[in-house]
Amino acid sequence: MRIRLGSLVLVTWMAGWLMKGGPAGAAEPAPFVPAWARGLVWYEIIPETFRNGDRANDVTAGDQERYFPDLPASWRVHPWTSDWYALSEDEKANGKGLAFNLPRRRYGGDLQGVIDRLDYLRDLGIGGVYLMPIFSSRSGHKYDALCYHHVDPNLGPDPAGDRALVEKETPDDPSTWVWTRADRLAIQLIEEAHRRDIRVIFDGPFDNLAVDSFAFADVRAHGERSRFKDWFTIYSYEDPQKKTTLSWKTFMGETIYAELRKDQPAPNQYILAATERWTRPVIEGVVHAGADGWRLDLADFIPHEFWKVWSARVRALNPQAFLMGECTKPFSQTASYVHAEGFSSVMNYGFKSLIEQFFVTRRLRPSRFDEQLAKLRAAFPAEATHALYNLLDSHDTERLASRIVNPDALKVGDARDFGNPEVSGSNPEFDTRKPTAAEYRLLQLVAIFQMTHPGAPALLAGDEVGMWGASRDFKPMVWEDLAYQDEVYAWDAAGSPDGSRKARSDTVQVNREVRDHFRKLIQLRRGHPALRSGDLETIVADDARELLVYARSAGGERIVVVINNGSNRQTVELESASGYRDLLSGERTVPARGGRVQVPVPAGWGAVLLEQ
Repeated sequence: MRIRLGSLVLVTWMAGWLMKGGPAGAAEPAPFVPAWARGLVWYEIIPETFRNGDRANDVTAGDQERYFPDLPASWRVHPWTSDWYALSEDEKANGKGLAFNLPRRRYGGDLQGVIDRLDYLRDLGIGGVYLMPIFSSRSGHKYDALCYHHVDPNLGPDPAGDRALVEKETPDDPSTWVWTRADRLAIQLIEEAHRRDIRVIFDGPFDNLAVDSFAFADVRAHGERSRFKDWFTIYSYEDPQKKTTLSWKTFMGETIYAELRKDQPAPNQYILAATERWTRPVIEGVVHAGADGWRLDLADFIPHEFWKVWSARVRALNPQAFLMGECTKPFSQTASYVHAEGFSSVMNYGFKSLIEQFFVTRRLRPSRFDEQLAKLRAAFPAEATHALYNLLDSHDTERLASRIVNPDALKVGDARDFGNPEVSGSNPEFDTRKPTAAEYRLLQLVAIFQMTHPGAPALLAGDEVGMWGASRDFKPMVWEDLAYQDEVYAWDAAGSPDGSRKARSDTVQVNREVRDHFRKLIQLRRGHPALRSGDLETIVADDARELLVYARSAGGERIVVVINNGSNRQTVELESASGYRDLLSGERTVPARGGRVQVPVPAGWGAVLLEQ
């Protein structure tokens, strides 16, 4: 192992020094939940399918030859605006279905595309971007990392040049690492985002490396002689005499992954060195802005002790770093990862599950919904309440819009505490049609709740323009300046090579009403401290009327939120000496009479009321 340890030892010492508060008289260490992350609105981006900002770096068949040797020479990135479920001519020629061809598809999205749309995010009101993995990988999703210390060349402006530079390195020796043009563009993206008051966190898929990674490829080539053999759990090596084949510990049986051992110093030191590179990048002697934090993939598959060392390292480099774990256990266990020696937050799948059970499946009545939300909030340290990543969906789940179309989908796999069953990929009855106006209306009601509840609301890119889809369908982002083909085909779980046609085609375009609704809510949240950081007081939880009313208070203001989840118009009576201003409906004033206010709320809708 030729890793340079000098800087790592120094940083470890710094981490311990900071955790103890430094020398006598020094300021207290920074809180484990940075103030900037509290109440922030997040936006998850899959770079591959967000925006193609540089067509010159599009993946070619040659780039993919090592990973998918069966691709024809005619292979190109898939047309951005095509019917997503329709097979291309090349895909039809291989005689396989959509499930086979999807992993081989690429769309050409890149970091320049993200930079080009930062003004769009600023206009929307986004405060933080969570970038799915951008490290070198064979896939569009990039969780099958080839390494952690370089951005994928096809996300940058010079793929061929970057690959040539990287070939000169010793991958496990940070002193040989270079800064490619793709690496530099990632730093530029962070700097451009900061100019717009937007934070950026990277995704750390540190549980495993791809079997084509530099480390595992060496194991495949050299067997027991490989210096990387202790990075992985190897059950048997290739040996013709013993009639054994190479066998290793994978992630859940997926043989494209090789799980990294966390009980060995070498792989851990590599992860820490790569983390340091992106948290505090030093390029040609100049310190640049690094990632504002990390989202940690499969965090609860990795021992607490590893995260204790890792988080201390990151906070020593950036005391204001935001660290978020993907923890898939019930929230009663997930909360154990959120503390001063662990994470700032987690992906709040418990929140997502409760949202679905109240608004979509309607299993929960208002009183039970409110009770479970209070239990969820109480499970986490008080410091983390306003930083919990309150998602509606993610790259791992169906779009919430399609959940609404399929309210009974949870029957396939119910996870009441976690709320992340994969149902669409294995359910032939999952309907991938476009939501109706009424279904979009329900999505907008959910948005009212999400944006007025304690925590950090999170969108998956495209939620705000009404995108729909099945689990992990990674559709390209819908933009107003592009003309999309109608969706004629549907997801075919059986994998038919011909696909299956929908009963009626669906027009694909930006839903302006949904987008404007999200923008209004996000701007309200940004403009009112009560919605960003206020305490929550439940006023009404009426099961008979399907009515939930709560107040948020902070910064000298009080905002009352009314959620009418029923099918009838309701009039809510509230106490007030001076009345309310309706922030959602054109900011009209609702006057008080005799210390009472009558607020009419349409069926399946809400009100956001600022007390005068």
